[in-house]
Amino acid sequence: MDIKIIPNILLKKGEPIQRYLLNVSISHTILVIMIFIISSRLPLIINHIPHFCLFKVFLGFDCPGCGITRAIISIGQLKIDKAIQYNPASLVLITGLLIKIPIGIWTYFYSKNSSVIFSISNKINIIVVASLLISYLFTLSNKLYGYNFMP
Repeated sequence: MDIKIIPNILLKKGEPIQRYLLNVSISHTILVIMIFIISSRLPLIINHIPHFCLFKVFLGFDCPGCGITRAIISIGQLKIDKAIQYNPASLVLITGLLIKIPIGIWTYFYSKNSSVIFSISNKINIIVVASLLISYLFTLSNKLYGYNFMP
């Protein structure tokens, strides 16, 4: 879940964990801003790209991340109900991103115990992955056995 786009050469101050968390915070901030800026135009672009999922090709059913892109676009358009329909775990994903932004910036400038913050950041990643898997299990049970957990 950690995305780093800033070259390490630009982040010279602080210990490696602090630089890592700042890089992640800056990258996540850019990602969230881009989601809200281009979410109105992105569906027009994505609809012209053919859908290709190796998971679906080989196994015949959707992967755990299926619908995440459409869900994140819906969140960018503030259509939370649509996002939940596409993939309920997208809300946890965006929340994780939004929580990790201030944590990384705060750690870089103020924290002397960055290893604890790094551990918290990793726990947020685990929660996001677990939510993806739980959401996927509900989706699979709905498709395989007809149980409908979502209205």
